[in-house]
Amino acid sequence: MGSLENNYFSIGFNDFRYLLKYDKNDELSYNRVASESQQVIEKILKGLIENCDRIPITDKERLLKTHNLRKLGETVNFQYHARLNLSDLAYVKDFYYEARYPGDEFVEVDKFTRDKCIDIVCSTLRKVIPFCPETSAETRILLEQPL
Repeated sequence: MGSLENNYFSIGFNDFRYLLKYDKNDELSYNRVASESQQVIEKILKGLIENCDRIPITDKERLLKTHNLRKLGETVNFQYHARLNLSDLAYVKDFYYEARYPGDEFVEVDKFTRDKCIDIVCSTLRKVIPFCPETSAETRILLEQPL
């Protein structure tokens, strides 16, 4: 078996690794990249919240059930002084549903939006890496490389 562990950080950083493996020229992957971007950020922010002893348990339970990246980011900014861009998090927050499921809110993601989502993921991760336990060298290298 691999080294995937049953926690937000391990799963989130694994998702990030695969997010960067999508074919950049495959227009049919743009929606998948946007929705995966939301998932990577959500998992990493939830990992930080779960590990923070200063958050009351009732607040922690509520936050770990939400998918709202802006709310998760506000908490991480307050607890860790991470200086995450809440507008960027709000930009990515709805793609999990809007880019993934059919319906009235469905969007077809273009290259600009796909690239912006990846940039937001990388920017967010660079700001929170110092607070994430046992971040792999591979993840740190991926964040240093131009995308």
